[in-house]
Amino acid sequence: MLEGLDDIPWSELSHAYGSAENVPGLLRDLHPDNNTGSPLLYLFGNIYHQGTLYDSTAYAVPFLIELAADTRTRERVGILQLLSFIAASGSYIKVSGDSNDEALDDEAKDALQAYIAVAQGIEPLIAITDEDGDIALAAAYTLSWLRDHAAVLAPVVHGLLERETESVRRAGLLLLLANLRDRSEPTLDALAAGLMTDEVPIRRAAAVLAATLKLEPQLPGTIDAIVDTIAAGGAGGAFAGLPWEVDIDLANLSAALDPAARLVTAERIIAAIESPGGEVRALDLLWIVSWLLKALFPPLKRAFYDPADFSPLQSHAVRALAALAERGGLQISPDFEHYGLPNLRRGWRDLLAGRKPQPIDRTLPILATPDNPRESITSKDVVVGQRIIHQVFGLGTVTRIEDEEGRRYITFLFDYEGEMELGL
Repeated sequence: MLEGLDDIPWSELSHAYGSAENVPGLLRDLHPDNNTGSPLLYLFGNIYHQGTLYDSTAYAVPFLIELAADTRTRERVGILQLLSFIAASGSYIKVSGDSNDEALDDEAKDALQAYIAVAQGIEPLIAITDEDGDIALAAAYTLSWLRDHAAVLAPVVHGLLERETESVRRAGLLLLLANLRDRSEPTLDALAAGLMTDEVPIRRAAAVLAATLKLEPQLPGTIDAIVDTIAAGGAGGAFAGLPWEVDIDLANLSAALDPAARLVTAERIIAAIESPGGEVRALDLLWIVSWLLKALFPPLKRAFYDPADFSPLQSHAVRALAALAERGGLQISPDFEHYGLPNLRRGWRDLLAGRKPQPIDRTLPILATPDNPRESITSKDVVVGQRIIHQVFGLGTVTRIEDEEGRRYITFLFDYEGEMELGL
């Protein structure tokens, strides 16, 4: 095992932190006969670093594949995850770039060479899919990034589908067919069945596959499955347990919907937001709130929407979002201004009362007292228990003052905006 490792001029190659001379030692530490600490974290940080690949990456790939293929190797799934990241980074160059090396910069060339190295290991990776459990799925996920080999790899995924019975794992395999962009007849048959099933993970994976393939005409059940998937916050926890992190492309799903379907989706999202015990996880709330804002509140040139101009659906959305914020499930943030909505709680109270929110009066001082609202005071003048007016957050009470390295940090309990610590 690892034959030829020392024949490579590692010291002349580089990774994220300079010379790649330490890479052979890290690879040896993965050898089944070694029981030292895991080197995977270091390999994730140097030959693959935040999406960037290096000239050493392609040289390391064959040894990683050899290690992953050996059933005695520790952390085989982790090695395959590293290979999947490498293949994914290179696949964007392979698919969208010019494969002629002269047209690529050095970083893109490194990514392309690493992708080619993974593709050259396609046979041992396919062999791993004959095993049971997560190792087979992890290998299939790595292979799914080799899209120019889809004609060979899609049958491998279908073979896994035929023997897999667990719902989430079957859903994961549909996601891999989407990643391969496969349009073969067996894939279309699996898609048609997935769109009509009552099994939630499979139906949501089928929605992703349908949106990715952009079939015309759409198969029966496509729109309903996509609407359900968006309204549930994308993955919605349905894919938990797969040996890779599922990241649903919101824009891809949305692009498959016509205007009428988008309105239906908005209604479903509002209903989900209004249901505290609904299926939407806290992690997915920002996801669907973002979708809702983009769908219902086109950006304005003027400061804020006037509630008098709201459609019934927009009014319903505002009520639902305001109630969610009051329950503590949503942080009112500056991003809301992009959609013509206020980024302060008092602005939302104005909307709920049918009043157009007022922009911040920048002519007022940052800090003032209620007795002299136009006379500025400094942070040094403030004492605990004092009532003040802040230019942005309004009326509040000082509850704590801390001085640190020449800067004063003041905690306020604002009447409308709640407690905040501000560095002044």
